[in-house]
Amino acid sequence: MSNQRKEFIENLFTSLKDTSYCLLKWTGENPTELPSKSDLDILGGKEVLENTITLIEGFSGLLKWTKQSLHGVNHLYLYFEDNSFLQIDILSSFVRKGIEYLSSSSILKETIVKSGIKTYTNKRLFEHLFLFNTLNYAGVPVKYLSYLSKVTISEQSAIVEYLNNKYDLNLNSLLELRSFQGDYRKKILQRLKLLSQNNLSNQAKNYFLYLKNNCLTAAIKNESRVLSFSGVDGAGKSTLIGQMQKLLTEKYRRKVIVLRHRPSVLPILSAWVYGKEKAEARSTSSLPRQGKTPGKINSFIRFIYYLTDYMLGRIVIWYKYELKNYVVLYDRYFFDFVADNKRSNIGLTPSFTRPFYKCIAKPDINYFLYASPQVILKRKKELEAETITKLTNNYLNLFNDYSQKYKETYLPIENINLGETLNKLENEFVKIA
Repeated sequence: MSNQRKEFIENLFTSLKDTSYCLLKWTGENPTELPSKSDLDILGGKEVLENTITLIEGFSGLLKWTKQSLHGVNHLYLYFEDNSFLQIDILSSFVRKGIEYLSSSSILKETIVKSGIKTYTNKRLFEHLFLFNTLNYAGVPVKYLSYLSKVTISEQSAIVEYLNNKYDLNLNSLLELRSFQGDYRKKILQRLKLLSQNNLSNQAKNYFLYLKNNCLTAAIKNESRVLSFSGVDGAGKSTLIGQMQKLLTEKYRRKVIVLRHRPSVLPILSAWVYGKEKAEARSTSSLPRQGKTPGKINSFIRFIYYLTDYMLGRIVIWYKYELKNYVVLYDRYFFDFVADNKRSNIGLTPSFTRPFYKCIAKPDINYFLYASPQVILKRKKELEAETITKLTNNYLNLFNDYSQKYKETYLPIENINLGETLNKLENEFVKIA
């Protein structure tokens, strides 16, 4: 773990020692030694949130931080100067959509202290894990079931008995919770709906707040991000997209979707002739930039068809992914139609296709990966050195042109060293995260 992240976590629990809080989903390890991909879930009220924000604002090692307020939880995202990251989720209630599944006041009243940190008992830990994951159609994560080896058999039996009695289950062992069970979810909901805090009035109120904060506010603030990756074959796009997807998912805990070239609301043109599956198979089996480029009329029809896909896709991608705060990664984008039109079998001049970019949604960051012909030919031998040089210059000129006309980022990166390139991609993402 980085020193800055570790230092901040140490200071955090010092600043919270006199407040009423509960560290959730914690199994007793030193919080400063948690894996760098782990976040902190803390139950607490306004005082806990204010103390945490005061600490954040006074911490010298932060590059930036952001806050996302949703129903029942505030997400705090901390980006440190040493390239480390920490997410802190401060919960005020345990609510899934319209249902309150645990009483926050009872959890705070029953906190215990372990190694100077306020948390809950193992009984409450497994109750929380069971309810949270089952309501979300999942089993209890393996790391918590592994923790059972540190819990005595008698305590495990007491937890099983507690869950069975409270939720009308027939568990024999906590290990049974590793997989989702639909019958248990039905029983949980039946029990929870009988509680006074989940009467119809409160359910309606909670669900309204869920829609308002989690859906409407998310749509207005639009914290999703769209990134595009361009480059000639052999520039390293596929490898870096895979690495970037892993980085965003594991380190920054973001939902990520990878799209190929375009939104694909409309099928590839040949699907109208051969059918979708056969057309995709033909497209996959054939090398790019092969075959005869069609004439002007056919090229114009192809271009307008795919341009329409980008325009319609603007709405569809926003609804399916951006509204849900995904990071959308495009493996190639509209730029191919201008800088490498032969790849899409479009025989139109760049001077014609280039201005149409203003008609479509523009990714927040557009990376153009390139390398010398010698480097690329060692990776792939699909293009001639002369062609690689020509296409690289086309993309560089295009990115320079668009960077002067549009507010989004258009960043050429010479991709020689994978680690260095990934670091540049990450640093650029953090600026807009």
